[in-house]
Amino acid sequence: MAPRIAPHGGCEDVTLYSDFYDETYFNSGTTFPWMQKRLAQAKPTRIYRPQLRNIRPLIKHGGKILDIACAFGAFLDEVQRKFNSMSIRLTGMDASSYAIERAKNFFPTIDFIHADITKPLPEHAVKEKFDFISARNLLEHLSDEHRKIFYKNARQLLADGGHLYIEVPNFQGIPRYIDPSWFIHPAHQKQDYTDKVLADELRKEGFSITTLDGMDILIIREMNYDIHAKVAWFIDLPNIITPPLIKRRFFRSIYVIATLR
Repeated sequence: MAPRIAPHGGCEDVTLYSDFYDETYFNSGTTFPWMQKRLAQAKPTRIYRPQLRNIRPLIKHGGKILDIACAFGAFLDEVQRKFNSMSIRLTGMDASSYAIERAKNFFPTIDFIHADITKPLPEHAVKEKFDFISARNLLEHLSDEHRKIFYKNARQLLADGGHLYIEVPNFQGIPRYIDPSWFIHPAHQKQDYTDKVLADELRKEGFSITTLDGMDILIIREMNYDIHAKVAWFIDLPNIITPPLIKRRFFRSIYVIATLR
């Protein structure tokens, strides 16, 4: 089968993520251009409310946090705003040199590393361990081989007693049928995840599951993001009141919190 062609010439068989996630990628579509505009105005995106609630019990005073595939650092900015009294140290990592340079301009107080998590990490990227590592909407784009390297690097970077937070599209959720295009990345979709597939993969790679849940009943990418930022608390309500089993079966995303065995 021929590779699916992406809007600006990429294909699903890309192996050099640093080449694909370039300036053209980050300046196309809806989400990233809006995000750059808002961050340039020093405004939080306010689209990570569910994630902040999910990770709240895991953030400890003086802890070190790493966000893998951080793009412009918007998630880390919201973590810093939410937990600014806890003296946490934030680090972002991304394969895109363009994204990292933009992130450094937006958030000079946050550390950013240009490194590809699907390759053996350079020495400067592994000089310390982290109490909390997040990877959101990343694993579904990685091949089997690259996911194995990801997990190997995550094990190397995670401190004893630390937590790994993984978030992926829920391929058994109702939103998949409402807007299938959100679940099939125009460049490369390597793995379709359900809660069982995700949990089994983490266990196989040497992790113990502490939390497995669903989140986000709505697909917001076609919404006016400025409106979403103002009503994020309302959009987040289903995540609070819906039982986990129902969320894992019907909501847009699934997430897992895991520790090293």
